[in-house]
Amino acid sequence: MANKLIHELYKVKGLRIECPECGSLFPIKKAELFDINDKKHSPPIDKKIDSLTQAKKNEFESLNETRREILKRRKEIRAEPENIKKKVIVSTESINFGVIIEEIAPSLKSFPYKPKDCRQLFDPIDYVVFNGLHNNGNINELTFIDVKTGNAKLKSTQREIKSAIENGKITYLSVEDTTNE
Repeated sequence: MANKLIHELYKVKGLRIECPECGSLFPIKKAELFDINDKKHSPPIDKKIDSLTQAKKNEFESLNETRREILKRRKEIRAEPENIKKKVIVSTESINFGVIIEEIAPSLKSFPYKPKDCRQLFDPIDYVVFNGLHNNGNINELTFIDVKTGNAKLKSTQREIKSAIENGKITYLSVEDTTNE
């Protein structure tokens, strides 16, 4: 199926592709498009796939290590005898850390979407992702994201939003400007 699609794309006259590395445009016929599920790749493509796979594994391991360090530090903080004032400070720092992570999440290498596709809401959910928007405005999917750190759980409103999305209770409405009447 993918190979057929690639073949059809090559037939489109004037179709150009943007290089993800440098941003330059070039004719699609110069691209080495391939089906990643096809086991027959050229050695350079196999090498690139292996390189990208290893890079992603390294990123996830790094994030897991950071997560382990955060969990360890939280455990240490909880084990320390603290008065109420210190608990408030730790709680505030934890919330602030979560807010910071929410704000910078799209810039992290491990974030699964293009930052240019993300739009911040932060309340009641953190982001709406317009998958494909950065790529000539061809949006192929909307994704709703709420970033959580530590043991944070969805708030009741967030659970309701999740349920509405999962149950297909989504509506699009275009409202006309009636202020000139």
